[in-house]
Amino acid sequence: MSFQTKQELSNKKFFQAIGDTLSLSGHTIIVGDLRYKVAQTITGATQIVDKTYVDTAISEITGSSIIYNGATPASVTVGGIAAGYQLTGKTANQILENLLVPTLNPTLTNPSISSFSQNLATTQEVGLSVTPTFTTNFSQGSISPQYTSASAFRSGLPTKYVYSGTGNARIVNSTSTSNTSAATGATVLAVGSNTWSVYVSYSAGVQPKNSAGGNYSTPLASGSTSNSSTSITGQYLRFYGANATSVTTSSQVRGLPSSAFQVTNSDVFTLNTGSALTKFIVALPPSRTISNVTDLDALNANITSSYVLIGTVSVNTGGGTGAAVNYNVYEMNIGAPYSSSHRHQITTA
Repeated sequence: MSFQTKQELSNKKFFQAIGDTLSLSGHTIIVGDLRYKVAQTITGATQIVDKTYVDTAISEITGSSIIYNGATPASVTVGGIAAGYQLTGKTANQILENLLVPTLNPTLTNPSISSFSQNLATTQEVGLSVTPTFTTNFSQGSISPQYTSASAFRSGLPTKYVYSGTGNARIVNSTSTSNTSAATGATVLAVGSNTWSVYVSYSAGVQPKNSAGGNYSTPLASGSTSNSSTSITGQYLRFYGANATSVTTSSQVRGLPSSAFQVTNSDVFTLNTGSALTKFIVALPPSRTISNVTDLDALNANITSSYVLIGTVSVNTGGGTGAAVNYNVYEMNIGAPYSSSHRHQITTA
């Protein structure tokens, strides 16, 4: 018969009265759980207590639940805390978080037309017939920084491009942020600015978010941009140069050696030299007249009286095929070919 020398430690065989002390020496190995029936508080430096209590105590030491009860409010602005911020009643962690990690809001930029242009020269002769091709670029705006917003754009995609202006009243349905298309008809250029415009309609945007993940402002509703414009300036040409005879027809005026847009009131013309041509002719657009002429190569001599208005000539605009307007034609009789270059500064009114 075997003899059991080990005693089984169980509630059936052993009982420890309340208040009694059980001392363990050597190494005690516990397999399983060592539990308190009721959570214990710390009363001694080496006392083993309930883990939940220890976690709570550590949390209090690190400041997550220590309540600030000092002077308030903040008297200066520091980090994310502004002067006037109420400190009392907040935990140390709350104060530190507000100080070091304030909630930041994004910058919202509304959608717009970033560029609108046409492909032709911006200054052309009055009377020309043009059919521009337009390029429109649309910006959806921005939510910056995006943080947790569903999109970095303030608006949704465009829905349509609405064009206006002579020969170009039309709607282009498109969700592309760029549109390039020709005008639907030709425009005969008038004097001054010939203008075309466009605006873009767009769909609604997303909800902007702040750095803490909360909603900031509101989503941009569907809408339209303001108008953007592009233009071609229509100007008359003035014609000038040396000629053998007077000019009396549109083709003769347009056939003079030189031409330029009448941009300013003062222009310098260089006479042809070393030839048998004896007349210097200046044809000015409607309502333009010569007020002063100075010969820059003859000691700035005033030769205004040398230029004589011989009358008006009906001149076709638009490269010679447009509507006719009356040009004022002036002549200076050279008498004999100039032996050297002469620059005449002609001021018009």
